Amino acid sequence: MHGIQGSSEQVSAGSNQLAVSAQDIAEGATSQAAAVEELVATVEEVTNQVLENTKSTDIVHDKAKQVGIEAANSQQKMDELVDAMKKNRYHDPEYREDHRRYREYCIPDQSAVFECFH
Repeated sequence: MHGIQGSSEQVSAGSNQLAVSAQDIAEGATSQAAAVEELVATVEEVTNQVLENTKSTDIVHDKAKQVGIEAANSQQKMDELVDAMKKNRYHDPEYREDHRRYREYCIPDQSAVFECFH
């Protein structure tokens, strides 16, 4: 009987060790699952931030492109204005003669008359 009782105690002790080991494994697996879940959440946050940054970059790119187009248009209009100024009638000899003739009629106190300013 001692043999059966001893064997029974050994089986019981082995079962207890097995139960403790199973509990340790379960706790480790639970801890690991929580860590993986936290990691997945962090990756999702980073992914969302990257997507937001990409959208912001696209918006900035589009605005910068529009500013470039507007700058080119402004430059073209400025060039047209400069060309028009170069072609101004004031540089035309015939206009200069007419202008000189009208200036003879300017009276010093007629400062409001446009032609007297030229």
